Amino acid sequence: MKHSGTNISAASATNVPPRAGFSFGAPAGPCLGALLALLLGAAAAEAGSCPCAAIRAFHLETLEVMRDEGRMTRDLTGSSVEWQTGKLNANSDINTEKLIEALRRHARESANHQRMRVEAEGRIEDAAQINAVNRLRDEFRAAAESGEYDPNPSSCLIVDLFGSDDSRLTPPPAEASGDAVTEGVAEWVAGDHPAVRLGGANLSKHVADQRDEFAGFGGSGRATTDWGLLLDSPTIDLSDPDLSELAGVIVRNALDSTPEREVTAEERLTPLGLDRIARNEEKASRLRAAAESIEMVLGLRAAVIEGPPVETFRGMAADSAYARDVPDKLSELQQLDILTMWNHAPAGERLETLANTGGMNEKAWLYELHRLLALNARVNYLLLETAGRDAIVNAAILATINDD
Repeated sequence: MKHSGTNISAASATNVPPRAGFSFGAPAGPCLGALLALLLGAAAAEAGSCPCAAIRAFHLETLEVMRDEGRMTRDLTGSSVEWQTGKLNANSDINTEKLIEALRRHARESANHQRMRVEAEGRIEDAAQINAVNRLRDEFRAAAESGEYDPNPSSCLIVDLFGSDDSRLTPPPAEASGDAVTEGVAEWVAGDHPAVRLGGANLSKHVADQRDEFAGFGGSGRATTDWGLLLDSPTIDLSDPDLSELAGVIVRNALDSTPEREVTAEERLTPLGLDRIARNEEKASRLRAAAESIEMVLGLRAAVIEGPPVETFRGMAADSAYARDVPDKLSELQQLDILTMWNHAPAGERLETLANTGGMNEKAWLYELHRLLALNARVNYLLLETAGRDAIVNAAILATINDD
C-alpha cells in the first residue's frame, strides 16, 4: 500500500504527540528534511512494511530519553533546593547575630552623632550668649564714654548732702529749737513765771527792765518787739542763750505782756477763784494756739546741719545769685532758700550749662526735673503744715471776737 508524504505527516500528527523541538506539520529546512527522509527510508527498508511503526518506535525511544532527563533535572533541582535550604538554616543564627550587631552599632553611632550635635549646639549657644554679652557691654561702654550717662555737672555739689550719717537732717536740741521758746511762753501766759506771780508794779517793772536789757541787740533799738531779729535771716542760732531769751520776750510781748497770775490753793476754794481758773484756761488755750504757729516759724529757722554739707550749700550759693550770708550752721528754711535760688537764678558755669541746650543729656535733665519736683513737694508740705496751724489761730481769733 502506497502513502504519500502528506498522508504520513497527517497520520503522525494525529496518532503520535509531537516531540519537543520537532514539528511535523511545519515545513522543515532542507537538511532536516533530508535527514528525516533517510531515517524513515532506512527504517522502512528494515521492516519491509509501512514506515508508521518505525516512526512510533523512534518516538518511544525519544520519549524515554526525555523522561530520564526530566527525572534527572528534578533530582538535581530538589538536591539543590535541599542544599540551599540547609545552608540557609545553618547560617540563619549567624546572620541574625550579625544583623543585631549591625543594628547596635548603628544605634551607638546615631547616639554618638546626636551627643556630638547637642554639644556642638551648646557650644554655639554659649558662644552666641558670650558674644551678646560682650556686644552689650561694648554698647554700654561706648555710650558711657560718649557722655550719655554723665550726671548733671552741678549734681556733684550735693552728692554728699544726704549721703552720710553726719549730714542727715537731724532735729536740733531742745534748747536750740523753737520748743524751748514756746515752753517758756506757755509758762508766762499761764501765770507760772516768778515775775507774773508777783504781779502789779513788779510785773511791769520786769517788762521794762527786759526792754532796757536787750536795747541795741542785733542793732535794734527796740529788740524786745522787733520781729525782724527772728525773721530777717532764714537761719537763727537759738542755741545762743541771749537770742533764745530775746525770742521768748518778743513772743510774750506779742501774745500777752502782763498775764494774770496763777490761782492759789486758797483761791481755788472760792467761786471767784474757780471763775478765774476757767477764764485763764480759755485764754491760755488761745494763746497756745498762736504760740504753736510761732514755734513752727522758729523751728524752720533753727540750725540743723553743719560741717561739710554747709560747704556744699555754700558752693551752690556761689553758683547762683544768692545774696544772703551762708553761716556755719544752716536751717531747713535756708537750705530750701539756697536750692530755690540755685535753680531759679543760676550763675557761672551752671548758667552756661543750663543755657546750652546740648550741655546736658536727657538723663541729666530728668534729674533736674526730679530734684525740682522733690523741692516743690517739700515746700507744699510746709505750706500744708502752716495752713493747719493758721486754721487753729483763726478759729481762736473768731472765738475771741464772738466771746461775750
